[in-house]
Amino acid sequence: DYVLVPAVLPEGYAAPDRESREITLKAREEGEYHAPKMTMESGLTTVVINATDETYDTNKVRGVKYKLSSLSDSTENRIFETNAIGYVAIEGLKKDTVYTLEEVSIPDKYLDRSHTYSFKVDEIGLISETDVYEIVPLYRMIRIEISAMDRVLLRPMKGYQLSIINDKGQTITSWTYDGNKHLIESIEPGIYTLKAEGINQTFSIGIEDTKHVQTFSVGFVTPQSKVVLSLIGLLLVLGIMVLMYLIVKIHRRKVYEREVKGVSDHEGTRHRYKKNKKVE
Repeated sequence: DYVLVPAVLPEGYAAPDRESREITLKAREEGEYHAPKMTMESGLTTVVINATDETYDTNKVRGVKYKLSSLSDSTENRIFETNAIGYVAIEGLKKDTVYTLEEVSIPDKYLDRSHTYSFKVDEIGLISETDVYEIVPLYRMIRIEISAMDRVLLRPMKGYQLSIINDKGQTITSWTYDGNKHLIESIEPGIYTLKAEGINQTFSIGIEDTKHVQTFSVGFVTPQSKVVLSLIGLLLVLGIMVLMYLIVKIHRRKVYEREVKGVSDHEGTRHRYKKNKKVE
């Protein structure tokens, strides 16, 4: 009887299965002889990178480049780049070696967070007790949604051209508003000005460094609104004038009625006075 134990594997391979196997060998007898078979699995030591959007984890980030290096292996200086699904696999790693994986470039639309990772391949080719070690870097893209309403007519400002301007007076983006929330991606955190073409009114919006989609709803006074407001103002003035006219008219009538009543009372007094005098 013998015991079979994994001993040495080629460089780059790992031995996740380290259990011993018992094997019994018998002397060959006459007739057919079946040699015992033993299977022991091993795989390549692999680091898998899944670059992921921090807001939407189903969105993978393409075109991120990483540099692999090791203090104990000066020859290690490879560059890896994520593919269309944000994936890249790193193989050919040496046993009993500490590696550093450093992010060297990312797509412009994401904020630079300079991800750096360190990991060690042990003496049997495992990283943290596994032969396939996964790293999931999260990349942040600032996203905002903007909706614009006519604050007087209470309806979306369809057809207006809206613009976002930075603190240097530069137009970051412009679009024709279609009445729905407009999504803007890849904008830096900061204070911006939102304006609408043909309207002498602006709004200041503060964009924060957060993974959540930030929503801004603004209300403009459009030229149509100004016409409506002018008409309302005119109607108010006319209404006030009519009201004042009615008040003056009512006041004059009351004065007239008092005057008529006063004359009537005076005539009655004179008549009674004359009558009393004749009696005397």
